[in-house]
Amino acid sequence: MIARPINLPYFIQKVKNHKVIKEHYLNEIAKLPINRIDTVSNTDWNLEKTPINYSFFLSQIQENLENMAKFFKVKKCKPHNFWFQQYKKNDHHVWHTHADCSYTNVYYLEVDSGATEVKDPFTHKTLKMKVKEGDILSMPGFLLHRSPKFKKNITKSIIAFNTSFHSDGVPLKVFKNE
Repeated sequence: MIARPINLPYFIQKVKNHKVIKEHYLNEIAKLPINRIDTVSNTDWNLEKTPINYSFFLSQIQENLENMAKFFKVKKCKPHNFWFQQYKKNDHHVWHTHADCSYTNVYYLEVDSGATEVKDPFTHKTLKMKVKEGDILSMPGFLLHRSPKFKKNITKSIIAFNTSFHSDGVPLKVFKNE
């Protein structure tokens, strides 16, 4: 096997209407009973049917999804599998990848610190992503990433989701250059 590095794009995009989105989803999350899983204080990831409707969020990030599709010269960046996570002091999410998607995405709903870290597959160095509240970080789903131990006495809240690229229903078919 030959393994050689290739530069892979990741994206950090600002989301318009962040304050409205933040208020809406923090209110929705607050209505739910706490659902702790492993080292994450609250999430809807493991629920069979999510009690949160993510259609408002999806309507607000269409431009961000279109930006990614244009970059890759594909017709559509299709989002799927939405969930939220909330971290309190000493919470973290272990190193992991996402199957069955082109990219995985983290929208920083409420964050002061403790953003996502990515493992470079060739150097094995940990890269700290420089994101702010209101950003979406999008990275290839196969890259190892984690949420490091949260050290503050506040809450970090994110909405995570996956995306796959499509052209006329066929994944990863690239348009010809014009």
